[in-house]
Amino acid sequence: MARAGEPPATAGFILGRLIADEAEILTLGVCENWQRRGIGQRLVEALGRAARKAEARRLYLEVAASNATALRLYQKLGFAEIGRRKGYYERPGNPPEDAVNLALAL
Repeated sequence: MARAGEPPATAGFILGRLIADEAEILTLGVCENWQRRGIGQRLVEALGRAARKAEARRLYLEVAASNATALRLYQKLGFAEIGRRKGYYERPGNPPEDAVNLALAL
């Protein structure tokens, strides 16, 4: 969890899991008023360090293909696209959207 401001308040969070030598980011969120300040990047980097310390070799995640902001962040951090899940996200009133699968060697 990231805390920021005065008095400190929750600014963002990340949730991941470790299985054998693989780690996965399950979700990442940054409060709107704290976005674009590097909090998401620091959360991903911290999870990567923790996963590496736990002897994970790769860090995985998936993100909606339309989430350009997240895709830029992950690309900046060294993640590479390893596949797609066609039509994975179904949203009422919108066509299905692909999930982009990404991985980072730790």
